[in-house]
Amino acid sequence: PSPCIAGTNQDRNQDRKQGPDLVADSAGVYRAPLAALLDGHGERARFERVVLPGGSPHEMVLKILIDEGRVWLATSHGLYVQSQGAWREFTTADGLRSNGVYSMTRHRGELCVSYFARSDISCFAYAGGVFSGLHHRDVPDKKVPVFMGEDAKGRLWVGTNQGVTIIDGDKVLTGDQIIAAGETLRLSKGAKLTVEGDLTLNGEIDCVDGAAQVTVTKHLTVKSD
Repeated sequence: PSPCIAGTNQDRNQDRKQGPDLVADSAGVYRAPLAALLDGHGERARFERVVLPGGSPHEMVLKILIDEGRVWLATSHGLYVQSQGAWREFTTADGLRSNGVYSMTRHRGELCVSYFARSDISCFAYAGGVFSGLHHRDVPDKKVPVFMGEDAKGRLWVGTNQGVTIIDGDKVLTGDQIIAAGETLRLSKGAKLTVEGDLTLNGEIDCVDGAAQVTVTKHLTVKSD
């Protein structure tokens, strides 16, 4: 896989010489002064291997995420976080569905992770060193997530082995709306969708993990072939 790179400073343009950064790939995790690399002085860079607690010499790192000053690693042997200079490992013993963590992203104040060859996603809160509120959801049709990200509207985009799934929470659509044939609007469990106008449903509304509430203030038209 291509290397993952993450900086410990949030803005390199402010101070590109602020401490070592992390580089990771299928061979493990390393510290290196990336400022030297970015400035074209790679011959001065020295890579130092990072030993993870409970890790393996063959630790495969798929994703690095910087979150509120913490460094998260999604690896083939667990989920790791570095906070205040110390590493901590999370595994199935902490409630994860698998130790093989493939991808992760921030979503509505939580950290969400996906797994190797599994169709489920796990989300949780982490504050003050406390791992809490862990909950799980399945991606529809048993699709396997390979990439996840949150957009500016707070929707969770899940790239899978069978295309892209968008998971949305509460939403208000103003004016008449059409969900065209072949389109799918996916809602989270307990989400509220309000259409302030007419809704013509040629495609599908899919509720992930349970029922959602859909309110149409005018007319609902459902068409089928």
